[in-house]
Amino acid sequence: MYVKRIDMKGKGGLSTPYFGIYIDPNTLPDDDFWHVLRDHFGSLIYESTMYGTGMVQPPSYCPICHGCDHPRGLCPFPLLPAWKGMSRDSPKRGFKGRSNDRNYDNKSGYRD
Repeated sequence: MYVKRIDMKGKGGLSTPYFGIYIDPNTLPDDDFWHVLRDHFGSLIYESTMYGTGMVQPPSYCPICHGCDHPRGLCPFPLLPAWKGMSRDSPKRGFKGRSNDRNYDNKSGYRD
């Protein structure tokens, strides 16, 4: 398990760091254990003297690579040599972003 900082932009272009918690799924005994971990980390209060109190956020879905830990503007794939897919500037065309996560409720977090 490890934590990765993702530098995002908030309202007005304000630099807003996000932190993702990652784990190798092969180390988990079953899906139920993943739900326990997700709910546990989602219920914690994250305080930092540098960043203040953190809040659990819904995943940021990327329409380029379909990853859930970054928005389109931070996708690493378009930076690969000879990349032929979508660019970071491609039109969104029907992509609904964060609202696509039907298992996330902004008030109570994830639900099963």
